[in-house]
Amino acid sequence: MPSSQKPYLLRALYEWMLDNSLVPYLVIAEPAAKGHVSGVPAHLLEQESLTLNISPTATKDLVIGNDVIQFHTRFAGQSHHVFIATAAVIAIFERDTQQGLSFPQEALPDESEVQSSDSPSVKTADKSAKTSHLKIIK
Repeated sequence: MPSSQKPYLLRALYEWMLDNSLVPYLVIAEPAAKGHVSGVPAHLLEQESLTLNISPTATKDLVIGNDVIQFHTRFAGQSHHVFIATAAVIAIFERDTQQGLSFPQEALPDESEVQSSDSPSVKTADKSAKTSHLKIIK
């Protein structure tokens, strides 16, 4: 089965918007579903969909990977590292003209299936449950 066209189209439209001095936005369906979005304040995840500005002025180190989109951004002045499963994205559009592309909402995979060789999986697991392999040396 061929790979999804979505990440390639997202990257192409993102570049086109930047080349034309437009402001790109992503729309994410069901942001709280199955842990497909992390790094976003909890009150934003309660919405039915989430719209995020992904322009270079709003993000840092944006990577649109085949499985995961990740970047650093600020919410209420606090820095956050955001991870979004590409499968959860339902649209990319430009703020002022509303030009863009919407995608059919696909069945979202379990968070264990959302992995890429170039980016970590999107996880919302409790970090205290993990034990570190590092030792404190004095």
